[in-house]
Amino acid sequence: MISILLSSLLYAEEPQPFGTLPSLQYAAPACYPDEALTQGKGASLLFEVLVDTQGEVVALNLLDSSDPAFNSCAVLAMQNYQFTPATDVNGTPVEAQIQYRFNFTPEEAPPLRLTGQVFEAGIRTPLEGILVTAIGPNGIRSTAQSDADGTFSFYGLQSGEWTFLTDETEFLNADVRKEISDSQVISLRFDLVRDQAKTLMQADDTIIVEARRETSEVSSQILDAEEIEYLPGSGGDIVKAVQNLPGIARAPLGIGQLIIRGTAPEDSAFYIDGSPIPDVFHFAGLTTVVSTANITEVLYLPGNFSVQYGRQLGGLVDIRTQDSFPERNSGFVSVDLYQSALFIEQRLNDSLALRISGRRSYADAILNPILNSAGGNFRTPRYYDFQANAAWKSSSGILLDGLFFLSDDRFSFSSMSEDEEEEVVNSAYSKNFQKFRLKLQQPLSNGWEHNAVFLFGPEKQDFAFQVTGEAYEILTAVNFRDEFSRDIGLEQNIGWKFGTDIVAGEYAFKYDVSSYSIGTPEEAELTFIYPSLYAENRWVYNSLEMISGIRGDAYFLEGGTQLFAADPRLASRWSVTDNFTFKAASGLNSQSPEPRELSAENDGNPELVPERSWHNVVGFQQDLRGGAITWGTSVYYNQLYNLVVGREDRFQFFTGPPPVGPFDTEEYSNEGSGRVYGLEGEFRYKDPTKLALVNASFSRSERVGRDGETRLFRYDQPFVVNALYSHLLPKNWRLGSRLRYGAGNPYTPVQNRIYDLNSRNFIPIYAERDSGRLPPFFSLDVRIDKDYVFRTWKLTTYLDIQNVTAQKNVELISWTNDYSEESPLQGNPTFPAFGFKGEW
Repeated sequence: MISILLSSLLYAEEPQPFGTLPSLQYAAPACYPDEALTQGKGASLLFEVLVDTQGEVVALNLLDSSDPAFNSCAVLAMQNYQFTPATDVNGTPVEAQIQYRFNFTPEEAPPLRLTGQVFEAGIRTPLEGILVTAIGPNGIRSTAQSDADGTFSFYGLQSGEWTFLTDETEFLNADVRKEISDSQVISLRFDLVRDQAKTLMQADDTIIVEARRETSEVSSQILDAEEIEYLPGSGGDIVKAVQNLPGIARAPLGIGQLIIRGTAPEDSAFYIDGSPIPDVFHFAGLTTVVSTANITEVLYLPGNFSVQYGRQLGGLVDIRTQDSFPERNSGFVSVDLYQSALFIEQRLNDSLALRISGRRSYADAILNPILNSAGGNFRTPRYYDFQANAAWKSSSGILLDGLFFLSDDRFSFSSMSEDEEEEVVNSAYSKNFQKFRLKLQQPLSNGWEHNAVFLFGPEKQDFAFQVTGEAYEILTAVNFRDEFSRDIGLEQNIGWKFGTDIVAGEYAFKYDVSSYSIGTPEEAELTFIYPSLYAENRWVYNSLEMISGIRGDAYFLEGGTQLFAADPRLASRWSVTDNFTFKAASGLNSQSPEPRELSAENDGNPELVPERSWHNVVGFQQDLRGGAITWGTSVYYNQLYNLVVGREDRFQFFTGPPPVGPFDTEEYSNEGSGRVYGLEGEFRYKDPTKLALVNASFSRSERVGRDGETRLFRYDQPFVVNALYSHLLPKNWRLGSRLRYGAGNPYTPVQNRIYDLNSRNFIPIYAERDSGRLPPFFSLDVRIDKDYVFRTWKLTTYLDIQNVTAQKNVELISWTNDYSEESPLQGNPTFPAFGFKGEW
């Protein structure tokens, strides 16, 4: 290889005579393209080079090249060339621009001295375009760049000790020392740790905004799994993070409830890929029954949702599972104070992928021996879940996705009999389900798409009390949804959606608990079929979008019960400007009475009609700074009517604190009504390293009973404020906090008491129902995360401290035995939780 310096001077800082021109002092060895060397090819390149006053190359411009295959090798070498600087007539060093010709000849190709590869640590992905600098004796330098396989090579290095280092914006710097000799070729591997904060901010602090897909709903929130994983208070659980959004009241004791816009938890629904599931939370709301790794996003709809959803008065949460193929095999194991979890993802080939995940709590294994040593036989809550998912994708874009998932929660308290021969269950509760879901996505012609979801499996919850008390509900159902849709596109301004939604199966129940005895137990096995048809149209004209639809539901229950409901819905969006949108919607929802309420054999009323709700909302949303800041507000009014009332003294699987008398014990009827109205505000800021959310809800929820009197609903919370912040710091640290403040729930006070001589117990005399209110709730949570990245895996650790201010929040009201004083039940004290997650 021959390098020739052209002595003609082209440029200087100011036109002036030169005393000396730059002369070459050190020529860094250059790589030689393998294919060119094999074929015996050479090349000649002409550069324009700017040499500074230190003799270093500060700028290069390639003027001519006989073979582009040699360009990168020459540029990398030239960047490390060292010259003696040019001088003026007085001998003072000055900048100078010269031409330099770089000739490659195969006979003088330098020998290979070192070869290596660069990978991203943890995920083991080869990194392309990484610059590796070699610093040798006397500070001489050479540079190589990794290719698509992460491979780099160094040629012609002098014998001696060399330091090889990387200095990349996105990664933590790495360096290693190697002894170079003429007798061997050294191998080297770099596993670079990505600095997430630097990666996200590298593009000149440009704010990265991800566009959200448009839906048929004007009151919707979509949560991505990645942005929720580190928020404090959620434990990395994306569905649990939904509880921080506007329109959701805080559930007592942090249990897994969604109290959406002043309706009861049982009036809202959970879905997975558009099909209903019985629950999304394990016992006490600790975690979701589906692994977060299987979830791509969660759609939260507080009201005015598409006609594809129905059969509930309140809102809904739809979990969207993975529908894309993994780029590589991966997995994780996580351990925290409550549970351990496993996730494995395998790409078997270009068209078939498999995912398996599971989780099991172990508080029972740790706490049971401790509690039982004090007498009695406790069974602390335990839960587990499992998911197996297989996805197949054809070359034509058809996706067939099968998912089997199950969940099981149990809790019990028992004691030994007087003769110490058998265990007597004092109380026990369990809830479990097993489901199989099959999903088909099929693209059709002219922009149409066919989607079908089949869901089948049993679900059960049961309660045992003392020796003879028993209650259970068993549902074995099939759900089938078949939908054809065409979205709005560049060539059409009208979109359509047509579908059918059918639920059918058998519902069995039994309620026989002595504390709620009515003489004979309530018991039945009833078959049912609930078919539905729906149609929706989306129309766009300039900046106005109109969404209209209708859903028809029928309810057929064994015994001849037939109910029908038609729910028309209308919504609109008006983009006043590019970043300001006005939204409004109005529509009807319907919900069938419970089978026990309709069953004539169990003191029900077959003449009941569906419960109804009329949802109305108006609001706006504004995006600032290219979407990095989003804020908006909504005002809503929901009218409830045909609500089922009566039989409040019967046993129920309570979704919250059990109601306190006085009760309506008359027969079931549709004489209940209510209304909920409120104001919701949201603020969201997101840039590459920071996420801030502030959500506030102000509302009032009222109910009117059979007696015609208006009272507060037991889940009414006039104000709820949630503020969350998460900040990604350098070296993969993350800090976050959450502040929650909200009104307490209503409760029924005891205003007097009577002593019953026969039972020798005090009997409470209650004030007006739900006329009292618990004190406001306040809590501040803090979370710290740190990622440790190793060659083939990554370890994430976190510390989540809840209620750092040790606030004594009253969650429920109870009384002393004689009802003379209230004895409030307080929530959690300061509680630090920590966990680990290893990913590969």
